Amino acid sequence: MIARRLLVKVCGMRDPENAREVSALGPDYLGFIAVPESPRYVAPEKRDALLQAIPATTKTVGVFRDADIEEIEAVTRRYRVSAVQLHGNEDSAYISECKLRIPSCQIFKAITVSESGSELVSPPKGADLYIFDGFNPGSGESFNWDHLAKYRGDTPFFLAGGIGPLSIDSVKLLAHKYTMLFGVDVNSKVELAPGIKLPDLVRDVMRKV
Repeated sequence: MIARRLLVKVCGMRDPENAREVSALGPDYLGFIAVPESPRYVAPEKRDALLQAIPATTKTVGVFRDADIEEIEAVTRRYRVSAVQLHGNEDSAYISECKLRIPSCQIFKAITVSESGSELVSPPKGADLYIFDGFNPGSGESFNWDHLAKYRGDTPFFLAGGIGPLSIDSVKLLAHKYTMLFGVDVNSKVELAPGIKLPDLVRDVMRKV
């Protein structure tokens, strides 16, 4: 067994009551998406109700893609956001600027992993956490986990891309091998519909970790 519990981030929350149910199961992070093109997008006028439904004991993550940093700053000032997740082409300079201007938040950098896995050799620097995801984020598609051997950094990472209850045992085995694997990011594999999570499936993930 691994000596530590894998952390769990449930991403793509949209509905306040659903968020209340899921947060009661004990995930470490709940994410909301501020990318208009996403089917799980939470419009500004709906964020108050969603975030108020999440207890202070659960960390919140705002997901952005190639956004103006001013926009991210405005969101983190307006809402209780524990971490900012960058899910686009943001480079090391962008991450550094975020950390300078939004010191109250952790900075997560999502890396979409292609068939070659070359993205894991030298990911952008400065993030507090990486999220290694499939090449089509939110689709439930995974990537070849053998590529994790190409990552030699000392920044912890979460595994994403098609992670659900049936994946957790395999992820725990990977955590023996890759000591920087700290957690999982679950989304489509625990959903009834985009943005609506099935509490029973989230509960299964929490039990397995």
